[in-house]
Amino acid sequence: MFLSGCALGPDPILVAQVNDIARGISDLAVTVDRKYDVTEKAHKAALKNNINLQFELGGSPDVTREDLFTLDDRAARRAILSAMQVYSANLVAAYAASEDSTEISLSTTVNALPFSSLSNLKIEDFDVSHSLDKSQSKKLIASLSGFSKFLFYPKRDKKIVEILIGAHPFIEQAASLLYLDIGTPKDQSENCDNPLRADVQIDKIGGLRLCRGGVRGLMKAAVASNQQTWKLRLQLANLNKSTAASTRNQIVDRLHDLEQFGRQQDHSMKMLQEALVRMVSAHHQLATAFSKTYPVSVPPLQTVARSSPDPVSEFSAQVESLSQTAKRMDAFFDTSTPENNE
Repeated sequence: MFLSGCALGPDPILVAQVNDIARGISDLAVTVDRKYDVTEKAHKAALKNNINLQFELGGSPDVTREDLFTLDDRAARRAILSAMQVYSANLVAAYAASEDSTEISLSTTVNALPFSSLSNLKIEDFDVSHSLDKSQSKKLIASLSGFSKFLFYPKRDKKIVEILIGAHPFIEQAASLLYLDIGTPKDQSENCDNPLRADVQIDKIGGLRLCRGGVRGLMKAAVASNQQTWKLRLQLANLNKSTAASTRNQIVDRLHDLEQFGRQQDHSMKMLQEALVRMVSAHHQLATAFSKTYPVSVPPLQTVARSSPDPVSEFSAQVESLSQTAKRMDAFFDTSTPENNE
């Protein structure tokens, strides 16, 4: 039990849960942020491969390569992700009972994202039109501005449960916006006729039809473009009788690697979407646990549809696994050989 003013301090079980969810939220923010980086790399690699082939064929292609995400695009997304990190670090600090407590220092255990103010969150830089209309997007994005008040509060705030309760809607909104931004690899814009709801609820977000792909769609397009260029290279190699068999084998290997990379990346992003939903469930469970042990009256929280016996541990374990797997997969363009680094 968390007893205010008692020398016993926080319940170690609750402290452990806070540490788990804080680490999970922070690691999740880093892993999602990395997906924007690797999608940008996939996009640039596809453009570079195509430009190089045109030069090899004697052409004079335009070598201008526009970024997939503008600086403003990244700042808007990083505003949410860095806010999640700051919030998670503050949760740990708030539960510290003493210098020798079981708290963890997030600054030494996870990578801190560059801070970007939530004032950078603008609807024009955060396009989720593949699932929401402009008014819905504006409402969802604007609602996150209130998250700022939960990012900076005294270390020994005695109203911890109220902080959890108050911040929960923003955790849900952040998860919803990131979920929608990751999107789907499919483009269903031609036959997407389902009416959009007036609000977005994280427990029903899996049933929301994403009419046009978000980051998953961009990644799929980048990989497909790169594959198309390598297939053309293979056709040209087959027409040229002097082309060494080893060269053709390298091209085939590259096509296989790209196919595998695309499947793995899409699965990873799908799992990140699931982790965002689980983050809301875990945060809800933690708030509920404190509301039962801390002597304060709090309003009931909306229950997330997906539940488990221990959503906090489940969330933390899933994110840790996703983070380690993503680090290996996301290094695809960094570890490729120079001649095939497209």
